Formats: sequence, C-alpha cells, structure tokens
Amino acid sequence: MNSSELIGILRRNILTPVVLSIYVLAGILLFLHEYRDAWFMSFVITLNTIFAIVQEIRARRALHKLELMNAPLLAYHNQTARSSRFLHRSNCWYND
Repeated sequence: MNSSELIGILRRNILTPVVLSIYVLAGILLFLHEYRDAWFMSFVITLNTIFAIVQEIRARRALHKLELMNAPLLAYHNQTARSSRFLHRSNCWYND
C-alpha cells in the first residue's frame, strides 16, 4: 500500500459529514461548558473512526494478497538446460 492510498483511506474516513458534524457538536458543547458530554462524543467518534481506518487497511492488504494469488503464471523455458519453469508474475521484473 502506498502513501496515496493511505491518504485516501484517511480522507474517506475522517472527512465524512457525520464525523465532522459530531466534532462540531462537541465544539458547541465545549462552548456551553458541557465538558463531559463533549469529551465522550469526541472519544467515541474518534475510536470508531480509528477502527474503520484499521479495518479498511486490513481489507486492502487482504485484497492485494488475493490479487497476487490470482495473478497468472509466466512460463520460462531455458534452452541450454532444456527445462521449463513457471514463475509467478510477482517474482518477475520487466525491462522495457
């Protein structure tokens, strides 16, 4: 997983209307000196967002592993040894 995918996951989970509105409501509660309610709302939504981010990262990694398992094999034939080998596409590099 590269940094742009990670930034996308963070953006999708943090910058949602529900999360932002709850943080705005927590800010209003702080302004009204309702510290316990503001802390509780902020804590719960932050914990929920962290769980969602971790789950999405784990799902992306699992999907990437499944894609590698489903990748086709490449046939490699060695003329001098008169043998053939099958290589997984993830173990090969290409020189364009």
